[in-house]
Amino acid sequence: VRDIEVPIDPYHAEVLSRGRIWGRTVVSFIYEMHKAWLLDEVGEAVVGCMGLLLVLSIGTGLYLWWPKAGRYRHAITFNPKGSGIRRYYDLHKLSGIAGSLVLLVLACTGLYLEFPRYVVPLVGAVLPIPKETEWRSTIKPSARPISVDRAVAIAMQRLPDGELKYIGLPQQAGDAFQVGLRQPGEVRRTSSDSVVWLDQYSGAVLYVRDWRQLTAGETVLAWLFPLHNGEAFGLTGRWIVFFTGFIPLVLYVTALRMWWLK
Repeated sequence: VRDIEVPIDPYHAEVLSRGRIWGRTVVSFIYEMHKAWLLDEVGEAVVGCMGLLLVLSIGTGLYLWWPKAGRYRHAITFNPKGSGIRRYYDLHKLSGIAGSLVLLVLACTGLYLEFPRYVVPLVGAVLPIPKETEWRSTIKPSARPISVDRAVAIAMQRLPDGELKYIGLPQQAGDAFQVGLRQPGEVRRTSSDSVVWLDQYSGAVLYVRDWRQLTAGETVLAWLFPLHNGEAFGLTGRWIVFFTGFIPLVLYVTALRMWWLK
């Protein structure tokens, strides 16, 4: 089963183009490659292990670079008149230092995205995280689901300051509506961590998760994906993540070149 995206004008309800199958457009293909190399769970495990290796690589690189007392200025200097190996070394160390913090953030948040079943318990061991509950609708004979508009209207009554970001439609008889309403100040911008669950038949509110009332553990988890893709800091954050993505290439090319010259 593949997801099909159909872009619709939110003001005039006009279909802007024909449906696009997820994974067959350029951006969605790159996303799936980045996430799992198109290998599903096996690919996710491989990408996650590469994230662990990246953390190890950054840690050992920082250890090898760390200057002795009185050598700090020399450690952050580029010498354009040095030998070929020296220039590559300076470029290697400076690009590594410049991007080490962001790379560590990307690698660690990526580990959460690939291995949530391991990361969530680790966070929960330190900070409180409520037990996840699957909210279900009460099935009644001959009952018909309420309309999507009605579900959104009910959810908006509970979170009136929210901006509608997504609607999770019931797929089975016992499923519930999920209405994502982004609250002011939420770190996520393209989606929402504030959600209202509704009984699909009666419209009764089953549960409200409000960003402003999240526990410390839930807040930490809510920050991880926006940090990984940069949206936590708007367009500036996305540009930082974009350019940081080239730093490993610089590190590996300069390291290979130094090895080759030696």
